[in-house]
Amino acid sequence: MKTRTSVARAAASVIFASALLVGTAGCTFFTPQATLVQYDATDGVSGRVGTVDLRNVVAIANEDGSAISLVVTMVNSGPREAAMKIQFDSDGTPTTVLKRVGTGEVVQFG
Repeated sequence: MKTRTSVARAAASVIFASALLVGTAGCTFFTPQATLVQYDATDGVSGRVGTVDLRNVVAIANEDGSAISLVVTMVNSGPREAAMKIQFDSDGTPTTVLKRVGTGEVVQFG
């Protein structure tokens, strides 16, 4: 009789532990992991042009919108140097700036 009581207690303990485990962690079986959702964790936006990642691209305008300042970080993950052409108007004159981004290099503009 003592053996039957020990087996019943062991079985009850296993069932209780299983129920506790499923009850506290079971929701992760059905919901997607938030770490798999890609998002921009800062104020800018991100993108990719060829092998160059554009990170935290932000355009900051003055109150009346007549002047805008562009801030961007460029990272080249390709095997060769990349040339990024940035075009804008400066005092009504079209201006082009060429930024070279070497392999594995981080270049900031703004």
